[in-house]
Order: sequence, then structure tokens, then C-alpha cells
Amino acid sequence: MATVKISDLPPYTAPLVGSEQIAVVQSGVTKTAPMNAITSFLSSGTDALVTNADFSALSGNWEGTYTDFKTLSSTYVSTTTSNTFTSKQIVDEEIQVHCVQGGFSTANAGIYSSVLGGYYNDTAGNASIVGAGENNDVNSNCSIIGSGCYNLVESGDYSGIVSGGRNKSCNNYVFIGGGFSNESNEIYSSIGGGINNTSSGEASHVGGGEMNTASGGCSYVGGGKLNTASGDMSHVGGGLSNSSSGDCSYIGGGYNNVSSCFRSTVVGGHQNCANDYYSSIGGGYKNCTRGDYSVVGGGCCNDSSGDGSSIVGGLGNQAVGARSLAAAGLGNSATNTFSTVGAGSCNIASGCYSFIGGGEDNTTSGSFATIPGGCCNIAAGVNSYVVGVNNTASVSHACAIILGNSITSVEPNMLHTNKLWLSAAALATSDPGVAGVVWNDSGTLKISL
Repeated sequence: MATVKISDLPPYTAPLVGSEQIAVVQSGVTKTAPMNAITSFLSSGTDALVTNADFSALSGNWEGTYTDFKTLSSTYVSTTTSNTFTSKQIVDEEIQVHCVQGGFSTANAGIYSSVLGGYYNDTAGNASIVGAGENNDVNSNCSIIGSGCYNLVESGDYSGIVSGGRNKSCNNYVFIGGGFSNESNEIYSSIGGGINNTSSGEASHVGGGEMNTASGGCSYVGGGKLNTASGDMSHVGGGLSNSSSGDCSYIGGGYNNVSSCFRSTVVGGHQNCANDYYSSIGGGYKNCTRGDYSVVGGGCCNDSSGDGSSIVGGLGNQAVGARSLAAAGLGNSATNTFSTVGAGSCNIASGCYSFIGGGEDNTTSGSFATIPGGCCNIAAGVNSYVVGVNNTASVSHACAIILGNSITSVEPNMLHTNKLWLSAAALATSDPGVAGVVWNDSGTLKISL
């Protein structure tokens, strides 16, 4: 055989597969050996370049760790980065799926599920994910926890918690954005954030705040503290200690307001109560609506108890009659159907369709009676009209008119006054021929017959 220099041999073809033959001298005899036998010798055995003992000491006993890992994690098929592995799962004895399990001391028991990072995170539901954080647990299917700590998707599928701490979802299609110690436990319910909020009605929502509860179906609490929306489709925008318990009821904000009946409304204020159907309070303090469709705009301690009654504002006013109005003032009362008090103080419109414009201590007890203003007047006759001070149109004197001071009516259909001034220049100077008309006969007043 001709002698050939090694440098004259043709180059190898990549890649090498380990079975290529190389020359070795063993016990004085030249022999061939596959290349992979040489690589095995270099990394193991007592004559290895690095002994097992030295390798173990230098690598923190990695050899034992690797051996334990191979034994305990036979489902892992590859490593990507430090402490992160791709898991192979066998489904129905034939389907293989690959899932990611990362982080420290995590568990991934669900099919198609993954833990991407963090520590002490667990997924037990199928097709679920924990992204990061610590001590987060997903126990239901097709659910997710993004991050945070001690969050729990306890039951119900298709639910998610984005972040935060100690949040809990307990039903299907539930969402919690973040915050701390929030619980959403009814189907389609959600919480945006905040602390210690509860969304327990179907499709209910709490936006944020602290210790708020949305327990009615499709109910809503936007924020604030200690607010409750317990009626179906009820709404509390914010504020403190407000309660919207009627179906479709509404509270915009304020403090300690109550909207307790169907479609009742309190916009704001303090300690206001809308207690009947479709009733409304704009604001103020300690106002109350107790009639259907009744309204209080504002003020303090006003009570609109008649159906369709209204109070615009003021202090201590009452609209008791149906469709009555106590617009403003102090201590006014409209107590009969369609009765009205515009303003003033301590006025009472107790006759149906009666009217008091203002003043003080006036009373219209006759139907359709009117007192525009003044003080201490009484219009008791039907269609009577009184203006001035301390006048009385008696109940038997219908259509009596009193203009003046301290007058009591004597006849129905009569004008009563202390004094009467007539413009002489404006009077007719001859008999007009119209019964009842006053005319001037050369300085003498006469009445046409």
C-alpha cells in the first residue's frame, strides 16, 4: 500500500455523525475506532479528562441533579432557557401536545396549559395559562392569570384575572382587571380594580373603589366606597355608602343616598331617599320622594309624597297632593290635588287646584282659591281671591275677592276692600246703559240699572 501523507488526504464532508473511523494504537497495535467512542471516553470514566468527582464538585453536583431530572421529568423533551422547559403531554393515548412550564416550583397539570414564569404558580385547568407572578392558581378551563400574587381562578371556565393580589373568580366568563382582594362570582360578572369589591350579580360590574358590591343582575358600581347596587340593572356611579336597591334604579354619587324602587333616581347629595316608582331627587340633604313620579330638585328635608308631586328646592317643604307643587321657600305645604305653593314660608295650599304665590302663613283651603302673597290670609271659599294681610274669604263666600287689611268677606261674588279709589276722569259721564257699571253724573256716582 502506498504511503500517503495526512495532509494529502481529501477533506471530510460535514456534518460528522460519530460513526467515522479513526486510527488508534491500543496495546502496541494500530486499530480503528468510531469517533463517538473517543468523545465518550473524554467525558466519562476514571481516566477522563475531567473525572466524575471533579465534574460533580465543579458543577455543584450537576451530574446528580441531571440524573434526578431525567428520572422525574420524562415528559420534558427539550430545554430552552434556564429553568424553563417544554412539556410533552399525551392525550387519548395518541395526541401529543407541547406546553411551556417555566419559573420556580410551578405546576402544570392541565392539558394544553402553560405556566410561563414566576414561582409557585399552578395550572390545573385545561387550555389555561399563568403568565407570571407568585402563588397564582388557575383551576378551570380556558382561563388565564396574567400576573400578580395569590390570585385564584377557582371555578368556572373562560375567566381571567389580569393582575393584582388575592383576587378571586368563581364562575364562567368572569373578568378581574386588578386590585386587591376582589371577588367576582357570578356568570359574566367583572371587576376593574380597587380593593375588597364584590361582583355577585349575573353580568354585574364594579369598576373600582373599595368595598363596593354589585349584586343585582346587570348591576353597576363605578367606584367610591361601601356602595351597593342590589337591584337588577341598578346603578351607583360613586360616592360613599349609597344603596341602589330598586330594579333599574340609579344613584349618581353623594353620601348615604337610597334609591329603593323601580326606576327611582338620586343624582347626588346626602341622605336622600327616592322610595317610589319613577321618583327622582336631584341633590340636597335629607330629601325624600314617596309618590310615584314624584320629584325633589334639591334643598333640605323636603318631602314629595303625592303621585306626580314636585318640590324644586327650599327647606322643609311638602308636596302631599297628587300632582301638587311646592316650588321653594320654607315649611310650605301643597296638600291637595294640583295645589301649588310658589315660595314664602309656612304657607298651606290645601284646596284642590288652589294657589299661593308667596308670603307667610297663608292658607288656600277652597278649591281653585288663590292668594298671590301677603301674610296670614285665608281663602276658604271656592274660587276666592285674597291679597293683603290678615284677610279671610269665608268658606260660604264663593268667588269673593278681598284686597286689603283685616277684612272678612260678607257676601259671595263680591269685592271687599278697605278703600276704593276710582279715577273720575275715566268714568262715563252719562248712563252707559249697562247694568252694574258706575258712572259720574256731575260729581255724583251712580250705578247703571
